Amino acid sequence: MKNFLLISLSFIVCSFVFGQTNQPKYIAEALKAYESGQYFEAMPKLEAAYNKMTNKGKSISEKGSMAYKLADCYRRMEQYDKAATWYASSIELKYYDIEPKVYYYYGEMQRMNGELSKAKESYTNYKNKRGKDTSIDIESLIDNCKETAKVHDEESKYVVKAEDKLNRKEFDMAPVISDKKEMQVLFGTQREEVVNPARDPITGEKYMDIWIADFNEKGDFISAKSIDNNNLVNTKDNEGTAVMDRKGKTLYFTRCPAVLKQNLGCDIWSADKNGEDWENVQKINIQKGGDSISVGHPCITGDGQMLIFASNMAGGYGGKDLWYLTYNKKEKAWDSKPINMGPSINTAGNELFPSLSPTDSLLFFASDGHPGVGGLDIFKAVISTSTKDALKKWSNVENMLKPINSSSNDYALTIRKDLKSGYFTSERSNPKKQNLHP
Repeated sequence: MKNFLLISLSFIVCSFVFGQTNQPKYIAEALKAYESGQYFEAMPKLEAAYNKMTNKGKSISEKGSMAYKLADCYRRMEQYDKAATWYASSIELKYYDIEPKVYYYYGEMQRMNGELSKAKESYTNYKNKRGKDTSIDIESLIDNCKETAKVHDEESKYVVKAEDKLNRKEFDMAPVISDKKEMQVLFGTQREEVVNPARDPITGEKYMDIWIADFNEKGDFISAKSIDNNNLVNTKDNEGTAVMDRKGKTLYFTRCPAVLKQNLGCDIWSADKNGEDWENVQKINIQKGGDSISVGHPCITGDGQMLIFASNMAGGYGGKDLWYLTYNKKEKAWDSKPINMGPSINTAGNELFPSLSPTDSLLFFASDGHPGVGGLDIFKAVISTSTKDALKKWSNVENMLKPINSSSNDYALTIRKDLKSGYFTSERSNPKKQNLHP
């Protein structure tokens, strides 16, 4: 879910420390809001502080730091154009002498926006400034700009159109076909009717619930409503990015706690379906390495033996990776130790929103690390195991190309049995949820 993207990002601590012990109140308040992780509320305070600062003496570094933090807020809010503008302002104030990563993040925003030659230049500047810090594989990112340029010139034969009757002005996302007749779609939404009427201080948006949309046999939208009448699945927290197992008995979903001034990450929960109600709502035990680490975006194989998900836990390849748990039939429980899906799937960037074709032959996921069109792109990988008893593996990752992918974020593809049509989320110009046809 979108909030997972925001909450799960690690907090960046700048190495610069203000020389003044008694900061002006407007600076102290701006930093307090930022450091608490309330990025939406921090942005106007950071910008106001920036505008009050001068370009003289030590204030130049302080102002550069303020621009860097403001850019960080916009990046976390996935507003890449504005983030790029503020990273540029930080660079103009020579903040790279204090934090060389300003060039790296500036390059990331340029790459997200399709400005590949500029991104390559920024990555090179970071490479020359970073010193002994080799935590980022900058050479791969530079090479990636060349591969991405090739993807920009290709296009698939799919036809994309907006699902106008289902879409609302509020954010709808992560559709998943949830029944055998392929006439119901689960999705996350921030519509006015959600359980929590407040707004998330991290994103400035309403909290998210899980809804279900009904379609007729012709594929025409009929109606949409909350999946939960008793607030057992949908609560005052953020819930979304859900999937039903193939038997239609158990729901797996992401929940991100809404606790003021605390980053409690996100977790995967399950709930058993009992008629129109839910029971046995419980958190899946996953050894994730700390409360602030996030796990989410569950995806389950047809045999129920693998639970694939996204996480920023340690031990990955960078950003958020795809991981999985295996089901212990003897214990009738998920093994709690996650396994990384490896370098054929994961990159130094972010891999999110995994989903499977009805026969598990194709794994779909979103990534900003593989060569793409812009932002998050949708990719597919082909199953590489041949026996029913073998643990499933997927490889040969391919970009789904335009028009499925765009310069904006595109993710969470769910596909029908015919492998020719389905739904996905796009943050390209309004409306946001789109469907696809061959």
